[in-house]
Amino acid sequence: MKNVCRVLATVVVLCMSFVSFGLCAERMDTIRINCPLTEAKTEVTTPLPPGWWNTPQTGKLIGTHIESIAGKNTLVCAYWAYNMPKGVAIMHLFPEGSTNCRPDMKGFTCNRPGSEHPVKTQRPLTNKMQKSGE
Repeated sequence: MKNVCRVLATVVVLCMSFVSFGLCAERMDTIRINCPLTEAKTEVTTPLPPGWWNTPQTGKLIGTHIESIAGKNTLVCAYWAYNMPKGVAIMHLFPEGSTNCRPDMKGFTCNRPGSEHPVKTQRPLTNKMQKSGE
């Protein structure tokens, strides 16, 4: 019986710790948005003059960042292609009603509309981009 009481007391303390540090609330007040692909195939679709060609390339996710495009907050997943340092972008607008999103290695965590708890922001690794690790 003593061991059962100790285990229950430990569980209660841990649960209260999660609530007091906001860990439970943050999960409920956030939306997870993953980048749509682990690899993206890119190719030039513009017609080329005779004798010219292009080799399609497949590149892995190299990072994520947030940009303002045409005045709208945009989630950007960057994929390697053509040896471009920033990669090729696949984009998505912020979720409707969200005002704060944080990039990470594979996607984004955004606040839910009407959430009182903003998503904790972090500084990007380089050039506003999160580098992906395999």
